[in-house]
Amino acid sequence: MIDQKTTVRVLVASLVVNMFLIGGILGYVFTGPDRPGGPPAPLMMAQDMAETLPAEDARILLESFGRLKDDLDSKWRMLRRSPDAFRAILKKSPFDETAAWDAWREFGDNSNTAHREFGRVLIESATRMSDEGRKRLAEFEPRKPPR
Repeated sequence: MIDQKTTVRVLVASLVVNMFLIGGILGYVFTGPDRPGGPPAPLMMAQDMAETLPAEDARILLESFGRLKDDLDSKWRMLRRSPDAFRAILKKSPFDETAAWDAWREFGDNSNTAHREFGRVLIESATRMSDEGRKRLAEFEPRKPPR
């Protein structure tokens, strides 16, 4: 049986993940390709988060994201291609409604996969962090994407 303390931690972690997803990841999706030579957006966000954390918690977070860099990068690339595929279908004449729905579903699937993986790494990291680190993580505000 899950005790109340665990339930509260899971709910707080869920809230943190949702804030990141809405405020950060989706914002990056619609701003164009990642910066050449730089890390993929999830790793940029992890680096931004780490800058706000106590040193040991920052190490835990960056180590966790670093171990999964290739996997996260792959999922991020799939997510980044989805809006372009959908836009291409919208531009075609005659319009193919079935293809549009398929592309939209694929975008949703890719988005869910990328967000789930990001959340998994974040939550696994949070389980090893100090109370202060988790507090700062909960207060983290992602940088606004360039316009």
